[in-house]
Amino acid sequence: MIKILGFRKMQKEGSLIGFAKISINGIIINDCTVMLGKNGIFCGMPSRKYQDKDGNTKYANYVELPREIGAELTDVVLAYLDNGTAQTQEVPQNQVNNDVPF
Repeated sequence: MIKILGFRKMQKEGSLIGFAKISINGIIINDCTVMLGKNGIFCGMPSRKYQDKDGNTKYANYVELPREIGAELTDVVLAYLDNGTAQTQEVPQNQVNNDVPF
């Protein structure tokens, strides 16, 4: 189940809309970025900025989600932004790894 636990909206105009605190099947992820991109609004995972060997600025996500769950997360965030209320969405059981050893 995907839940929006909190949202901090940015005050200034730009592509960064705000930061979301989310829960995916009980795992809490802070500081997910909600951005306005070329193809619309999307939710990105927390990331760190670094420079590659050529000096170009790159970003690396701290958390990698399967594409399907990322799309569902974006849908939940869009519903939250439209309604101003936390929406939930079930994550299909075949996408949950119950063999994690911790």
